[in-house]
Amino acid sequence: MARATESNLRDTVIDMLGGEVLSISELRSRLGAPWNRPVGRDDLDRLLQRDTSFTEVSGGFVFVPALVEGTAWTVRVDAGDGAEGFVRMHPDLSPLGWWLIGDDVELVDGDGRPLGVLETDGWMLDGRDTDVVLGPDGWLDGLVAGWARVEVVGGALRWSPLDAPPEATPAQIAALRAGFERALRDDDIHRAFDVVPMPEGLRFASGEGPIHEALLVDRSAFRSDPIPPLGDLYAAAGLVERNRLIAADGFDWDALHLWQTRNRLGISHRLDLAQVDLLNSFLTAFDASTAGSGVTADVFGALDDGEVAVAAWEELGRRGAGTEALAEVVRASSSAERSIGQAWLQARVLDRSGETAAAVDVLEAAVEGNLPARSGPDRSGRVPRGPRRRAGCAAAARPSRCGAGARRRRRVRR
Repeated sequence: MARATESNLRDTVIDMLGGEVLSISELRSRLGAPWNRPVGRDDLDRLLQRDTSFTEVSGGFVFVPALVEGTAWTVRVDAGDGAEGFVRMHPDLSPLGWWLIGDDVELVDGDGRPLGVLETDGWMLDGRDTDVVLGPDGWLDGLVAGWARVEVVGGALRWSPLDAPPEATPAQIAALRAGFERALRDDDIHRAFDVVPMPEGLRFASGEGPIHEALLVDRSAFRSDPIPPLGDLYAAAGLVERNRLIAADGFDWDALHLWQTRNRLGISHRLDLAQVDLLNSFLTAFDASTAGSGVTADVFGALDDGEVAVAAWEELGRRGAGTEALAEVVRASSSAERSIGQAWLQARVLDRSGETAAAVDVLEAAVEGNLPARSGPDRSGRVPRGPRRRAGCAAAARPSRCGAGARRRRRVRR
């Protein structure tokens, strides 16, 4: 789409949305032809996906600058950060975050005069990828090591010093509780991407969803009174924020972590539910082995499945498991009834140590005792990425998963 046409479509969509929410079907109907008769993915879909000034909520799409217009947010300006001219976006500026990232948002003074454009960047701070907000020279003068009031006025931001953070009002608390219910991750769209079904009772929301929904529930509650620091507002509503996930006080975070881990294993390595259980049992046993417990032969049997074995090797690398630790686990679990998966792991450890000939010998010995000869090391002498299954079973790893393409990374919106 030509730049001028794209700009016209954006302006039209912004005018139609105003400060309200429209579903994609309602938006298409109001836009008329050709947008009401899409064939596949069209320019409207791409605009709503790529332009981060728009966000999707439970009822459809909303234009973030219009949604937050007239609100005042409370931000703590850390002494160290402020001295270097930046403020961390999370948590208190998160509801404005994607708008700030995707648009040129002006900084204005008390009289509305432009002072410059706010910028954003992603930095590694305290070992974490962190979104930060930066402004023109001196933009944080008088704000460092204190509280700041950040008002959204005319599509710009006005920062001013604040003696103390405000308290949440009853109307804000009620709106946030309702917004949290709207933003819960419990619909079929979310579940369609899960390999491991999410256990019942894990009620949580992510990111800015609850506060955006709260603004739609009762916008006057957030325009009539300043918004307290989000952590304080969540606490007042009986909610807890952890790693950008929001849940009710008393939520079972351990159960969530376990489900997330198993679901990630299935999605990342394209495993079915049974294979996820095999992989998770092996990794759990390996973690325990580093704490002094052994890995039993039956746990090593999980590696007899070639796809599980390849996934386990990648996960061990992801965890930074050293060659010495791996070798010790293999030695401690050696037995006369060695499985092909256990032999394969030993061969991979030997190969990593530069002992390729010994690795091939281990595999050949295992092959002679367990598998047809054709399932052993290839003619080049290289150690295969995954063990082969016994005769009559499927190949251990599809060719497409044996190359560099196996380690795919998906860029996601932070």
